[in-house]
Amino acid sequence: MDNSKKSTKNNKIKNYFEGNTLNLEKLILDFEDYVYIIIKNSGIKICQEDIEEIKLDVFIAIWKNQKKLDKEKEISPYISAITRNLILKKYRDIKKGKNKIENDINLELEDTINLESISINNDKLNILYDILKTMKRENQDIFFLYYYNGLKLSEISKKLGFSIPKIKAKLFKTRRRLKKGLEERGYYE
Repeated sequence: MDNSKKSTKNNKIKNYFEGNTLNLEKLILDFEDYVYIIIKNSGIKICQEDIEEIKLDVFIAIWKNQKKLDKEKEISPYISAITRNLILKKYRDIKKGKNKIENDINLELEDTINLESISINNDKLNILYDILKTMKRENQDIFFLYYYNGLKLSEISKKLGFSIPKIKAKLFKTRRRLKKGLEERGYYE
């Protein structure tokens, strides 16, 4: 049966319980495609990795809240609402820049340093951390506020009292110094 056109007759939450425990495996088998279709039809561009993450998070949320579910109700409205909420959360996270390092690789850092490969490689992360420790505290603060906390330049400016052009210059110099430090240690683009 096509999960996206699932009959509501067998869609009662109680059909997914064995005693007092939710049969998560059965729920996933019956509704994984349904969740995928909701995500794909959301109109929000989401990479495959994030789609898989959202799919898992939907079922984890249902599992965690299984005692709160009204067993006489349909399961699909719960699933679709949780899916939509998780899609919006992912979109807001991306928009806010919570994944700023990955998002900025393609936009800003292509010509200076490939931070995505660094996140995969612990050696490179350790080198970056060591290089950052040798820099002035203000450069470290700006770098971490921008890349790890996802603050905008204007927010950093207010927080630290530097002008936006000065912050941009410090970020540029920090990235250049990180790139140079990696190259000196044998890591090339």
